[in-house]
Amino acid sequence: MASVILAALERQKCSDRWQRDGGQYIPDPTTWLNGRRWEDELFPAEPERPTPPDDARRAVPVSEIKQDAILSQRLLDAQVGVLGSMLIDPDTVPEVLSRVRDADFAEEKYRLVFQAIQARFRAGQAIDPILVRETLGGGVDSPWTSILQGLMDVTTTAAHVDDYVDALRASVTLSNLRTLGTQLAEADRLRTLRHCWTRCGPSR
Repeated sequence: MASVILAALERQKCSDRWQRDGGQYIPDPTTWLNGRRWEDELFPAEPERPTPPDDARRAVPVSEIKQDAILSQRLLDAQVGVLGSMLIDPDTVPEVLSRVRDADFAEEKYRLVFQAIQARFRAGQAIDPILVRETLGGGVDSPWTSILQGLMDVTTTAAHVDDYVDALRASVTLSNLRTLGTQLAEADRLRTLRHCWTRCGPSR
């Protein structure tokens, strides 16, 4: 299944609908995965164009950069929503910990906050912003004060914590698939280079 989703992602990210208006119509990762959008049919491809020079082929398309930026922002928003909910309402902590791992947090500061909350929960200790800050090793004047306060200011309510968790998991999955696609493409290029070297390289 992962290979099918990955192949569809590679096709769709080059489609007209994903590249239109600078990537404005790229679907939300949660909607894309839950709606099985990898099964969508694409519009017919444009006629093949002349092969560009090597330098042009190596350049990263602006649309791809835009897609990466959108995905990164969605992942960031989801991280903030999950942590803010946990700080605002400690009753959400057990459910979040059952579905989210510290590795899901790309931002180191947010990963550390999650680990502090997780450590306090496992130790049977109370969870609130001040106690979490102490676990992080910070006092009133430490940067953690503004970080934790910022998480709660942006989130404002824990009522949508399930949506934040779903968004985080979907964004992480999509990010991992894109990373895997890049790695597979690079591995394929390396295999091609090795094959060419074997066939065309200097004889010994």
